Amino acid sequence: MIEYIEWKRAAREIPEEDQSDFYDQPLPCTTIYQYQTSKLSLPSHRSHFSLKFTLDGQEDYCFGRRRTKLLPGMALFSNDGSDHDSSVQNEVHSLSIYLPKDVANNLTGQAIAGAMSALDQHSNAGAEHDIPQVAFTLSRRTQQALNSFVARCPGHSFLGDNDALQLLSWRLTEHALRDILKQAPPWALQSVTKASVREELIVRVLRARDYLNDTRGNGYDLDGLATLACLSPYHLLRTFSDVIGETPGSYARKQRLESAMTAIEAGEEFHSVARKAGYQSVRRFKDALKKHQTATAHDRLMPN
Repeated sequence: MIEYIEWKRAAREIPEEDQSDFYDQPLPCTTIYQYQTSKLSLPSHRSHFSLKFTLDGQEDYCFGRRRTKLLPGMALFSNDGSDHDSSVQNEVHSLSIYLPKDVANNLTGQAIAGAMSALDQHSNAGAEHDIPQVAFTLSRRTQQALNSFVARCPGHSFLGDNDALQLLSWRLTEHALRDILKQAPPWALQSVTKASVREELIVRVLRARDYLNDTRGNGYDLDGLATLACLSPYHLLRTFSDVIGETPGSYARKQRLESAMTAIEAGEEFHSVARKAGYQSVRRFKDALKKHQTATAHDRLMPN
C-alpha cells in the first residue's frame, strides 16, 4: 500500500490543526508528496522518518536555532520524532518520501550494517547508531534514482497498490542513506554524548566540506574555514577528521587534484594546471596526480 499526493497550489499556509492527523499518528503506509507552490509555512512539528528533495527553487528549514537552505541537488533527512519547521517564499518544486517506522528501521539498519561492514568496524557492530538529521548533497547515483522516481510518479493523487512505485521509493531511500552515511556517519564523534550537540558539529563540518567542494580546494585556509564552520581551528581539525576521515587540508588537496584532472582531460597544459593546483614542480604534481588516481580507482572498487 502506498499513498501518493500531488499538490499544486499558488499559495497556502497549513495551520497546525490540519497537519496533526498526519504527524501525530503512526504512518500506515509509504506516503509520497510531490508539490509545487510559491508560499508554504509549516509550524514546528514532529516529523516521521522522511527524505525531502528540492527539485527546483529553495526551501528553508529550521531546527531550533539552526537553519538550513535546501537547494536542487540536495536532500534533507529527518529521523522519526525529530522537530522542525519549514517555509517557502518563492516558486519551488519538491518531493518528500515518508516511510512507516518498521520499513524505515529495516532500511536504515541494512544501510548502517553494510557501511560498517565495508569499513570493517567490527568493534562497533553491536552499537546503536541514530542517523543525524542533516541536509546532504546527492551523489550521481542518487540523483539518477531521484530522476527515475520522479519520471514514474503518476500525474494524480491516489491511495492503493503500486508495487513499482513503492519499490522505486525504497531504492531511492537506500541510495540516499548511503550518501548520508558517507557524508555524515552516525558513528563519528561518539565521544560527544549529547545527540543534539553531535548533530550540530556534524552540520558544521559539512558546511566546511561543502565550501571546499565549491572552491575545489583553492585558497585553502584553516583559520578562514574554521570561522566559516563557527569552530576553532583545533576543533575543526578534530571534528573534520572524525566525520570526513581526513584533515581539511588533505580533503582540499584532493579537490584540487580532481579539478586538475578535469582540466587536463579538457586539454589544458600540465604546467598551467600544476600551478593552479599549488605545485611548483610538474614532476611532483604528476606524482601526486598518479597517487590520487590510484586511490580513486581503489575507492570505486569498494562496495557502495
